[in-house]
Amino acid sequence: MIWHRFSAMGSSAVLSLGMGVLISGIFMWIGAHLTRVIRPSPLRAILAALACTATVWGTRILLSTALPLMGPIFGLFLGFLLALLVIKGIFDTSLIQALAIWIFFLLSQVVFAMLFGSSFFGDLSRFFWSRAPF
Repeated sequence: MIWHRFSAMGSSAVLSLGMGVLISGIFMWIGAHLTRVIRPSPLRAILAALACTATVWGTRILLSTALPLMGPIFGLFLGFLLALLVIKGIFDTSLIQALAIWIFFLLSQVVFAMLFGSSFFGDLSRFFWSRAPF
């Protein structure tokens, strides 16, 4: 009986994650064009967005389990700094160009949070506080 709730929340989370990576990829592709990266392909931008998202979330999860109080905050900052190195490696650019593309990545995360944050948290609230029996 509870499986339909997990599948509905899971598909929404996967859709939100996919849209977040796509939005981040578009923003990073625009940033790569504006900084005049040698080969700014959409595939590289989406790959960089996926790698940066995994890096940020991975470091945040690892540090939040290791340091319960300040771990999520340190993990977020460390994840964003490591994402800068990921961008530098994938786009094969200088640190200044990677920093400019990284700013576009941060901007895309803000746009994603404004667009999809309320719908994702709405799914969580329906999951935990619905009146349907288990």
